[in-house]
Amino acid sequence: MTENKKLVKLIFMAMMIAIGVVISPILRVEGLCPTAHLINVVCSVFLGPWYSLLCAALIGILRMFFMGVPPLAITGVIFGAFFSGLFYKLSKGNLIFAVLGEIFGTGIIGSIISYPVMSLIWGRTNLTWFFYVPSFIAATIIGGSIAFIVLIQLAKIGQLKKIQNLLGSNTYNYEIKYLKTEKIHNKTKVLVVSAMLIALAMVTSMLKVASLPFGGSVTLFSMLFICLIGYFYGARVGVLAGVAYGILQFVIEPYVFVPVQVLLDYPLAFGALGLSGIFAKSKHGLIKGYILGVFGRYIFHAVSGYVFFKEYVPEGMNDILYTISYNLTYILPELILTVILICIPTINKTISSLKNRLKD
Repeated sequence: MTENKKLVKLIFMAMMIAIGVVISPILRVEGLCPTAHLINVVCSVFLGPWYSLLCAALIGILRMFFMGVPPLAITGVIFGAFFSGLFYKLSKGNLIFAVLGEIFGTGIIGSIISYPVMSLIWGRTNLTWFFYVPSFIAATIIGGSIAFIVLIQLAKIGQLKKIQNLLGSNTYNYEIKYLKTEKIHNKTKVLVVSAMLIALAMVTSMLKVASLPFGGSVTLFSMLFICLIGYFYGARVGVLAGVAYGILQFVIEPYVFVPVQVLLDYPLAFGALGLSGIFAKSKHGLIKGYILGVFGRYIFHAVSGYVFFKEYVPEGMNDILYTISYNLTYILPELILTVILICIPTINKTISSLKNRLKD
């Protein structure tokens, strides 16, 4: 690498550090900082694993020093930055592997290492080894997906390779990878959009309006995001996404009675939200699909409650009546609020417009 390209690379890294620090408060809560992972993936693709690692570490140090952020600012980014660049390099320029490396490095390794750091050094209590896994994975999916969309657009117009050449970084034949494989690109787009919506559902599911003692809560429209996947791409994709989301929900808040109950309350119940895709092509399809998906989830929870949680029924109350009313307590309010939201003309038109754009 020439001295000029080294200088350009250092200037670019300095710019990314500045941008990373400035935008870090966007959507940030402790354990979830999507913009950090956006910066990680971009740096990994343009600079490689070692420069990306250095960039992430410096951003983390600056955030800790000037913003009072806990050590998660470092443990929650450095591993993802390195593995993002490594996966990208080993895959010979496959952008999706840069995102997967970020998810693996941060969502698995970084989240687990954050536990002893936060509990032993920072003094946090009531943590477990997997406490940060769900929020870290959600953040990496959101930030990584945005980075992927930006980078693939740069590849399409030929600018990604030019910037890498300018920086003296490794370049790859993106024209073959992304411009001539439209079918693969479409599948990747479905995967990226679905992952982003799952991540948004996870984040909003943590914003609870009310929680019930034996499971179930009213959240900030979290079910809508899973139903949107079915509405955008059909019932098959929607159900698969819902099952994946259900498994993640089990990781976040496991409520285990017996294995069959877990199956009913998590993958099957949340998978049912994807049935919204049945009405994807009909008039008022979003509203009808959302109601169907939520009803499907309700049925699975009701069956689980009646079969496995009879012992919690108050004395003198009918088992079936209690099960029906208990699950309606949290399902119905969120359903009503979400339907009202969907019926707002601006919201409805925006979602319909987004659906049409995703087909292009």
